[in-house]
Amino acid sequence: MRARRRSPRRPAAARGARAGMSLIAVMMAMVLLGIGTMAIGAAQAGALRAQSASSRRTTALTAARMHLEALRAIDPYTIAEETGVQVGDDGRPSATGSFTRSTRVTVLRTNLIRVDVAMSGAGLTTPLVLSTHVYRGARVVGP
Repeated sequence: MRARRRSPRRPAAARGARAGMSLIAVMMAMVLLGIGTMAIGAAQAGALRAQSASSRRTTALTAARMHLEALRAIDPYTIAEETGVQVGDDGRPSATGSFTRSTRVTVLRTNLIRVDVAMSGAGLTTPLVLSTHVYRGARVVGP
């Protein structure tokens, strides 16, 4: 039978220096972990703000589209401008509405107008403007 050879043992002082992590290494790891966690938290907060702004913009866009479609459904000769009307999230006039709607009518030709609906207010960094052209045919007077 062969005898097993053992490697010579190192002194305890030499083993202790390499045996585990030092307190400084643990503290540095904790600092790096904390910085990483704060970065992830900041990214999450930024994503939440972007999602909120996107939601407000979508609400304003929907309200502007509804108003524009309502204007297209009426007699083109009765479409009038409006400035600074407070509207709610549903697009209806409201004294406590979070958006301000303005409508501008531009006559391009005798039978063609351009209607611009602008929405501004909470959560919108720039006003949202939708435009459409409305054809005005011959005006029918009376039955």
